[in-house]
Amino acid sequence: MQNYKAFLWKKWKHSKRHEDKNAYNETANNCRSAIMKYNAAKELELIRKNNIGSFYNFVNNKLHSRSHINALMRPDGLMTDSADEKSEIFNSFSASVFIEDNGCLPQFCKRVNDDVSLTSVNFTPSIVRQTLRRLKPSSSAGLDGISNLF
Repeated sequence: MQNYKAFLWKKWKHSKRHEDKNAYNETANNCRSAIMKYNAAKELELIRKNNIGSFYNFVNNKLHSRSHINALMRPDGLMTDSADEKSEIFNSFSASVFIEDNGCLPQFCKRVNDDVSLTSVNFTPSIVRQTLRRLKPSSSAGLDGISNLF
């Protein structure tokens, strides 16, 4: 069924006919429905088995993330499957998208009068120590790059 769905997709991409798209959509819906029915039947079979080991195995398989990133195109047009190169491609893309500043600052309402100012801030070693102990060691490093492990 999935091969037929792929065939109809290619056919519609080539022809751009409304009938081909409708045929693809109908087959895609049927395929989605068949997959859902299959998964429901497997879960029902698991329940009827009444085996706690099989149940935990099923749950653990659902909990594990299977994140595999397919090959990516490098800037020179070649494909790469190297984890280091993929990381660099994503890093370059993120840097190009999320770093640009449009120069617009949001407007905030004033919370204090104009005559109020902060002249000094005092941190005692005990306050710093207390705050550092409250940090979660599993949290990622901040903008300064320092981890929360002390």
